Amino acid sequence: MFIPSVGPGYIDTSIRPWNNHNTRNRVNGKYYETALQAALTVRPEIVSLTSFNEWHEGTQIEKAMPKKTATRLYLDYLPHQPDLYLILTRKWAEHFNKEKEQWLM
Repeated sequence: MFIPSVGPGYIDTSIRPWNNHNTRNRVNGKYYETALQAALTVRPEIVSLTSFNEWHEGTQIEKAMPKKTATRLYLDYLPHQPDLYLILTRKWAEHFNKEKEQWLM
């Protein structure tokens, strides 16, 4: 069984400054949506989300508010609302469920 895994983006240069070649820009949600769309093209039984509340790696999908400390600027989803990635996840989960119903017919 193949299980495609999708992430919202990745940027860990605040803790690994040498690792910028692995950065995946979120492009205001387009990176995430493009990956989700590609995952569905293989008609998977399951789609995995590679995400955790690792704010220093930029893999979070939970609500994000602008925040800056003395040593770090935490990325948010501006100009979009704080729950952009939760909205996108719900949208694509619903789309996946509808598509899967058709595949099984």
